[in-house]
Amino acid sequence: MSDPINHPSHYNFGKIEVITVIDDWQLDFSLGNAVKYIARARHKGSELEDLKKAAWYLNHRIEQLTGGLDLCNEHGCVKRLCDGQYHANGKIRHGVIK
Repeated sequence: MSDPINHPSHYNFGKIEVITVIDDWQLDFSLGNAVKYIARARHKGSELEDLKKAAWYLNHRIEQLTGGLDLCNEHGCVKRLCDGQYHANGKIRHGVIK
């Protein structure tokens, strides 16, 4: 039976509840949220939106670890690597660190 407050179905669909993993692994706020959004992506709302949220939290943690690298708002990559150009397959092409 789903308990929408204490054990929502979109976090409690497998053998291990997401909050148990986050607590056991002692993840900080950003990494815990990334795991949360990845885990629920196919089980609640828009998968793409949840994966973008997870990427935002991962980029936030990377920024914390790298001393505040300036991230590209449009693509979520490090600005000094992003030239805004796309490959034919639609993926962003990145420059080289100089």
